[in-house]
Amino acid sequence: MRQQAMGFLKGVGAGMVAGAAIAMMNDKMMKNNRNYRRNAHKTMRAMEQLFSNIQGMF
Repeated sequence: MRQQAMGFLKGVGAGMVAGAAIAMMNDKMMKNNRNYRRNAHKTMRAMEQLFSNIQGMF
């Protein structure tokens, strides 16, 4: 049981490190590229609308 918990925690830690690295790279890209920012904003609006529609079904 303890080995499974340690493996899980290592996986969570690795995911957090990878997420932080991607977030840092994404931040630099968004500052330098207007078209990238525009596409990212459109994608976020589409995802918000999708989640809103899913919530409306329930």
